[in-house]
Amino acid sequence: MKPLFRPVLLAMVCGLTLGYLFYMLAPHIHESREAYETAQLHAVHGLTHVYLEKQNDSTYLIRSMTDDKLLGQIRTAETATGYNGRISAWVGVDNDKKILGVRVREHRETPGLGDKIDRQVSNWIDQFKGLSLKKSDESDLLLRRNGGRIDQITGATITSRAMVRLVINSNAGSNEPSGGLPRNGKG
Repeated sequence: MKPLFRPVLLAMVCGLTLGYLFYMLAPHIHESREAYETAQLHAVHGLTHVYLEKQNDSTYLIRSMTDDKLLGQIRTAETATGYNGRISAWVGVDNDKKILGVRVREHRETPGLGDKIDRQVSNWIDQFKGLSLKKSDESDLLLRRNGGRIDQITGATITSRAMVRLVINSNAGSNEPSGGLPRNGKG
């Protein structure tokens, strides 16, 4: 019985210490996460003299500080069709449905391949900027090999298709279905 007492006591002390540290650091972690999210949201639109008005959990309105005019919006969009599952991103559009920017919030894509969708790793995501989400211009949002203007990430075709579909679906407020394939079904 005595040989188990020390390891059990040590485990209890370690568990209590970790619990206490988590409790003490939780507010700081939350503040850091909010600051990062705010910085990323402003990076999506890239505009100056604006503020974001939170509409709901998935939509922010972009308003001018000078005259409170609505300049566009940022929507959260998600897809479960990334190579390693769910990808979540912010897509900013102006009032004419022109893409202001896209930033990935969360992903689990393969480091060195699919993680190039993250702006901190690569500028691949910047090629969406300036393209239109209008139905008449939607073919521009396909991968180049399918007649669009988006270069796919070498070795990460599934991730590239998932991001294209995520951006297109952000326009409809939809969060998925077609799985990143172009509308004509060709891959």
